[in-house]
This record gives sequence, structure tokens and C-alpha cells, in this order.
Amino acid sequence: VRLLEALRSLAGRGRRAPPTVCLSSVKPYSTKTIPTTGVNEDQLLDPDEPYAASKMAMSGAVMAWARSFDLPVTVLRMSNLYGAAPCHGPRHGWLTWFCISAAIGRQIQVQGDGSQTRDMLHSKDVTSAVLAGWSHIGACKGRVFNVGGGAPNVISVRDAANLVGSLDPSVVLTSGPGRRHEDMAFVTDHRLFTSVTGWEPRVGVQGGIRQVLDWAQFNQDDLRKLYEGVE
Repeated sequence: VRLLEALRSLAGRGRRAPPTVCLSSVKPYSTKTIPTTGVNEDQLLDPDEPYAASKMAMSGAVMAWARSFDLPVTVLRMSNLYGAAPCHGPRHGWLTWFCISAAIGRQIQVQGDGSQTRDMLHSKDVTSAVLAGWSHIGACKGRVFNVGGGAPNVISVRDAANLVGSLDPSVVLTSGPGRRHEDMAFVTDHRLFTSVTGWEPRVGVQGGIRQVLDWAQFNQDDLRKLYEGVE
């Protein structure tokens, strides 16, 4: 809200507010029924946990300010992210965490039966999506878009863990209890954003996993220090 007020203040003083892209999440969407083409922007918002509610509130505020004050702001609701960077652990960034765990000699825990499927979005495609929204802000402002890996980049938790294990035979896979409010399947329909900006995901999930694992193995000493004592 402070950022939005700052942008409004600039516009109110006759200055040009800079194009702004707000990153949100697909987590607030209801997953009781998922269209065969994936979750689009018309899907019901039905948050089932505080994290999802906060993401819904953030995107709602951005849309309200953008539309009320004609601000050059857009919202991208991102799907399941992974990439070559430290993450917060298995809860937020589970695929990156699999790769980091393998590199630093930790077990990889598959929560639930591992049949949960997600469309994965690599960090390089996040960057290109932000730049696409920024450069097409005239067509994007005041609108919300879903951005994800889409159907070609769907993978199950179990298959992802097995792929990491096949790339690093020292990995030990374990099983753990499933999460509360776990979505068994999710795939993002990004066709609206693609039609407006021309953006498409470029990094395939299997090649992306190899990239992240290579990065984690190269930086394993620093990562081991970073996560020392972190469960």
C-alpha cells in the first residue's frame, strides 16, 4: 500500500509513475474443480490458509489502486517457482529444496504419496515474464494475469524426487505425512498473458531441474553453511 500511495502521489504531482509489476501467487484460487485447460483468471478465489489470503489481499489492493488512479501497475499471479537460489525450505520452493538437499547430503522427503502434480515455472521464465509485463504495461495495467509453466511443465512430486535421485545416486528418498490443504493437481492457464505480451515459458522442467541441481552442487559448501541447523 505504501508503494501504491507513492505511485499515486507521483501521478498526482504531474510526474510519470514508473511501470510496476507486482508478483502474486496462484495459491488463492479454488482447486475444487480445475478446467482441463488449466486455471485461468476467471477461476474462483477461495483461499484456504493465511498465506493464500494475504496474496489475494495484495493483488486486490494493487488492482484497486491501479484502476482508481490510472496507475501503470499490473499483477502477475505466479505458479510453482523454482530456480538457482536459496529457498525457504520444502514449504515454499519444494523443487529447489530437493536439489539443494541432494547437493548438501540431506535426505529428500516426499510428503504424502507423491502423486501431487504441479506445473513448474523456472526463475528465468519469471524474469522474462516480469520484463514482458513491464514492456507491455500499456496493455497490462489494471489487469491481473496468470503466469506458469503450463501443461508441458507438469511433474509429480514423486517423479521430481526420482529425477533428482537419478542425477545424484547418493540421494536418499524418504516419505512423510501429507500436508493439510494439499492440492492434488494444479496447472496454470497462461494464455491470456501470452496473448497480450507474447510471453511463453522457455525452460522445460526436466532440463530446469538439471540446471538447479548443477548450481546447488557447485555451491554446496556455501549452501551447507547457510542451512546448518535448519530443519
